[in-house]
Amino acid sequence: MTKKVQQYRPQRTSPETLEAILVARENLLQKILGQLSQWMPGASRQHYLLIGPRGIGKTHILGLVAHRISTQPELQKMWCPITFPEESYGITRISDLFIKALEILSDETGDQEITRVYGEVRYEDNDAKVMDLSLDALRKFHKSGGKGILFMVENINRMFERQIKKKKHIHYFRKILIEEEWLVTICTSPTYLNAVTREEEPLFEFFQVELLPELTPQEQIQMLNKLAEHEDNHEFKRYLKKYHSRLRSLYHFTGGNPRLTIMLYDLISYQAISDVQDELDGLLDRITPFYQDRMKDIGEQEGKLIETMSLMPEGCTPTELARESRMEAKTVRALLQRLRMAGYVRREQRRQKRTVYIIPERLFRIWHQMNHSRSGRGLVRYLLEFFSTWYESREERDEAWDEVTEKIRSRTYDGYDDDEMEDLSEYLEYLIAVSEGREKFEREFDRLKKLGYAKGMDVCERELGRLDQKYETDGDYFMHKGVFLSRYFKNYDAAQNAFKRASELKPDDVLPLFNQAVTLEMLGSRQLAHSINQKAVSLLVKYNAPGDDNIKALLGIIQNGTDHDTVGIAAYLLRAIDDEEVIKEIATVLKNTNENWRIRYCATALGRPKAVRWIFLLFKCLQNKAGDVRGSAATALARIGSEKAVGPLLGALQDEASDVRGSAATALGRIGSEKAVDPLISALQDEASDVRGSAATAL
Repeated sequence: MTKKVQQYRPQRTSPETLEAILVARENLLQKILGQLSQWMPGASRQHYLLIGPRGIGKTHILGLVAHRISTQPELQKMWCPITFPEESYGITRISDLFIKALEILSDETGDQEITRVYGEVRYEDNDAKVMDLSLDALRKFHKSGGKGILFMVENINRMFERQIKKKKHIHYFRKILIEEEWLVTICTSPTYLNAVTREEEPLFEFFQVELLPELTPQEQIQMLNKLAEHEDNHEFKRYLKKYHSRLRSLYHFTGGNPRLTIMLYDLISYQAISDVQDELDGLLDRITPFYQDRMKDIGEQEGKLIETMSLMPEGCTPTELARESRMEAKTVRALLQRLRMAGYVRREQRRQKRTVYIIPERLFRIWHQMNHSRSGRGLVRYLLEFFSTWYESREERDEAWDEVTEKIRSRTYDGYDDDEMEDLSEYLEYLIAVSEGREKFEREFDRLKKLGYAKGMDVCERELGRLDQKYETDGDYFMHKGVFLSRYFKNYDAAQNAFKRASELKPDDVLPLFNQAVTLEMLGSRQLAHSINQKAVSLLVKYNAPGDDNIKALLGIIQNGTDHDTVGIAAYLLRAIDDEEVIKEIATVLKNTNENWRIRYCATALGRPKAVRWIFLLFKCLQNKAGDVRGSAATALARIGSEKAVGPLLGALQDEASDVRGSAATALGRIGSEKAVDPLISALQDEASDVRGSAATAL
């Protein structure tokens, strides 16, 4: 028996597979089967109407009802289920429904009388004759075997509101359901329908209505694991453990819809991260018929509201929705209530306890956005919405970023195709767009660096101009731009201008002011750099230790400060103060802290000749587990310039981290010991180009 799950035709999925992946519906199944097990001729009967959007599991339940009746001896003796096709467009009269019932019963039982009557009524035009003969044949079938007949009819909303136009036919159907003790029905509908909700309608409050809720996040995880187990997908659990936040993403996309959970199963376990965009486009294409049908299940006004919500920011009030859709507020509230009952929208409390409505199935939103997206420059909304959820954690964004940038790097050396490089660069743009704060700018400039390697500095400079316009009022952007220009381009004039702009936009932030001073020092403008550093000191004292003198304030910051940038700046500024007591205070902090980031900055602050008596602390830092601590210690030893450091630095020349090896080579060059010559010559063969460069400079 195949294990394949039929996404659009669940009736064709094997009962064994339906049982294997069943989640959250067992109680409802037991309730229905329990009622059926208590049936006897003449007793009252319960007819069911299962309501929920397409894909929620209605057909799944009907399939398992039929399967369990056929496999449980007691139920098999009592019932003969007739499952009508999910889309029965040919039924436009009640007589059509009963002709179809005879056809199915004839095929499944081979009963000669049923087969004979079916042949007689199949082409009969007289409805009254058809119904007389059909009902008589079904009564005889019931009496001969003692079995009740269970009609399982899908999508009765379409049947009763679009196909069977005459209300007298529905009145007649109700009369049959009341009078024929052998007949029970289980019907389904994707929405509430007028035929059972309006008092004037013949089937008003006739059915026991069961609303099928979406799966909870825990139930969805259970379903995914059952699906993986059923398909012998042994890698899946390990994958889910690694990418646990993907489960939250999946739930956000599907709204807990079981069919969509199955459809997204391939996407969530897809390993080639950089190809997810193509997978999504393919999925949205495959899923289009499903969503088109869902839109057909609701009225025109409800459809307008769904589309309007999809194109608005997520979470809107009825008033906002009424304004955007150009509809009356009271009409919108009534339509939202119907959509909420049918599972299309959900009500949530947000915005200072104001009620907003969302589409819980985010993929439904994305599908609408895709339909309204237009080609042209700029990021596409539906992809942005997808990326923001799919790459929710920093870890996932980092992994995707590393994979794509590695492709760019490899294409750079192996030859690249312009279109492919453009696609990879665009992918990075989406990852940048869903990042926030410092991460966003780190990615912007890492992308620029990769573009510079791939396409040259001209392209990189043009991109910088575009980014200047994009972030023209963001001080953090210009701060990162200055770092990028100084480190990557070595363009200290442009970097200094960027830091100056950042300082203008963020006048109370010491970081751009401090970096401006450092850049001015690189340009040889020491007097101006000193003046700006004094401003930086004043800002540090003002916001961290008001009332203290400057030196005491800076020492207090490196000892007790919690902001890494602030502590780093204080350490750098203290390095310029060649006072024995200041050096002793810094050494004391270094000895007593176990925070690697603070150790690193204290090591930096000890980088001056008068700190030679504390050199043993820097030797200890060379053994630290953190590579940046080891690198800072090597740089500080270079500034001290003591021959005592040569041995430990020669050891650091073999460090596993290339930046530590490079710092050690630079330090050995500054100390100038002949003992370092041969090791530095050997370092000219180092696998890392920056280490080779540092060794050459040192020699």
